[in-house]
Amino acid sequence: MQNVNLLDPRLQPAEPLVRSGTALAALAAAAALVLLHGLVEQQLTRRALAATAAAASGGEATEAATEGAAPTALSRLRAQVDEREAWLAAVRADGAVPAQPAATLQRIVAALPETMWLTEVELHGSAGLRIRGGTLDPLALAEFARRLALAEPLRGLGLQTLRLEPDDAPAAAEDAPAPAPTHRFVLASHAAAAEADR
Repeated sequence: MQNVNLLDPRLQPAEPLVRSGTALAALAAAAALVLLHGLVEQQLTRRALAATAAAASGGEATEAATEGAAPTALSRLRAQVDEREAWLAAVRADGAVPAQPAATLQRIVAALPETMWLTEVELHGSAGLRIRGGTLDPLALAEFARRLALAEPLRGLGLQTLRLEPDDAPAAAEDAPAPAPTHRFVLASHAAAAEADR
C-alpha cells in the first residue's frame, strides 16, 4: 500500500511550465502572422510591378503630358547629364583632357630610373606635362627626359628642366651614416612651361 499526501503542496507533482494547449496556441498565432506578412508582401510586390509596367509603357506619354508642368526629378537629372556631357565634349575638343591619361601615366612611371621618384604629375591635355619629383643622381634627369621623349603618348612634347635644386637633408643622428644627398626637380613640356610663365 502506498501512502500519498495530496494535501501538502510540496509533495504534489510539479506542473509543466508550458502546457501543450498554450504551446499550440502560440504556434498557431506565429503561423498566422507569417501568413499575413507573406500576403502583405505579395500585394506590395504586385503594386510595384504594376507601377513599373505602367511607367515603362506610358513613360513617353507621361513625359509629354508633363512638359508644360513643373519639371520632375527625372527631367532635372536628364538636363544635368546633358549639360555635363556638353561641358565634357567642349573640354575634350579644347584638348584640356588627355586622350588616355592612365596609359600616359603608366609610360611615365615605366621611364623612371631607379634613382628617381615622383611627387606630382600634371597632364594638361595632349600638349602639356609637368612632373615634380626627386632624385639621388641629378644626371639621371637627362636619361629620364630622353626615355619620356621616346614614349608613344609623349613623343614630340619637347621637355625641359624648369628646376633642379638640392634638397635640404634632415640632420642625421651622430652614430648613423649621413643620408645620400637628394635633389628636387620640375620637368615640363614647352606648353606647360609657357603656362607657368603666365
